[in-house]
Amino acid sequence: MLNFEEFCLKVNEDFMKYISAEYSVDNGFHAVVKDVNKNGKNFRVLFIDSADKSIKPPVVPLNRLYDSIFVKKYNGNVDQTFKEIAASYEKSFAKAVETAHKAALDDNSLKIDINNVFFALMNYDANKATLDEAHIPYSVEGELAITYRVLIDKNDDEIKSILINQNILKAFENNGFSFDKVKASAMENTEKLFPEKLVRISEDAYLLTSEYSSFGSSALLYEHSSVKELSERTGKNVLIFPCSVNTCFALLVDEDVVREADMYKDNISQFFTDMDEPVLDTHVMMYSNKEKTLLFGDDVIIDGSK
Repeated sequence: MLNFEEFCLKVNEDFMKYISAEYSVDNGFHAVVKDVNKNGKNFRVLFIDSADKSIKPPVVPLNRLYDSIFVKKYNGNVDQTFKEIAASYEKSFAKAVETAHKAALDDNSLKIDINNVFFALMNYDANKATLDEAHIPYSVEGELAITYRVLIDKNDDEIKSILINQNILKAFENNGFSFDKVKASAMENTEKLFPEKLVRISEDAYLLTSEYSSFGSSALLYEHSSVKELSERTGKNVLIFPCSVNTCFALLVDEDVVREADMYKDNISQFFTDMDEPVLDTHVMMYSNKEKTLLFGDDVIIDGSK
């Protein structure tokens, strides 16, 4: 049976595997295990963190979970323990999300300002069912789902935003902003609110993100994209893989290798795993210098020739 320290390490490594798609790593959530001091006593706690700092995630003491569930109830069975903890935590987290949305509307911390609407990307196939079930308004661009958020506050340390659900969309509609207007404004605002940043890490390799290192993958859909400019300046194609919620890896290549780019997959996937980055898409994209388009296999995602 795992001792307490081994149990905590296992929670840190594997807990998110038991969380449903709605709160998965792919959507920017990650487990945090840390020591806290309360009333002079030290505790080891678990909570799920995300880029949405308007949500106050439930915090659960691992000491209690270890004794009462892992040891006494399941006699050291990790799988059963994690399933129960994850199911219980999701219910509590869902209430925290609901509370954050309601509070934002009730106390006017959410300003119905169309200039603060922006978009964020997620994997379409992995999240379609969850988005539809939760009635979250979204759009689709190729293999990507586009969700819409309202910026509450931002500084160098954190970004506070909230996902637009049906209730928040209704508030915008009551102020004269249709969903089409929300979408159009988001496409215009995001490039201003989250200016892209292209960081060169080797002769032909770059990291594409935002100045705040959050929601950096959105830069793929910017009208003035560094990926396009990089391709134009060098005359090369740009491989983009994998796209994470916050950061993209860009690699200059001479060939049209988007259909044979699996040779890059393992190394680059490990790179993002080491960075603890939520993966947006496990497939390779390529901006074609010749076709002026962003390609996904045989499909065109964005037509940049217009």
